[in-house]
Amino acid sequence: MVLRVALLCSSDLPADRPTMRDVVQMLSDVKPKSKGSSLADSRELMMASDLLKKNDNLQLKVSEQK
Repeated sequence: MVLRVALLCSSDLPADRPTMRDVVQMLSDVKPKSKGSSLADSRELMMASDLLKKNDNLQLKVSEQK
């Protein structure tokens, strides 16, 4: 699955590439679930989610300016 995500991200046409939100979702779906998942993993996913929210807000502002 990770290879599939990599291939999608390297598409020649930008419209065919997944959004960062989609990439994070796809990668979190394939992440192995273990009993001892670390707090660092949770923080990493939270940081990625925060970055996506900031990116969404930025894209909204840019589209409003056009």
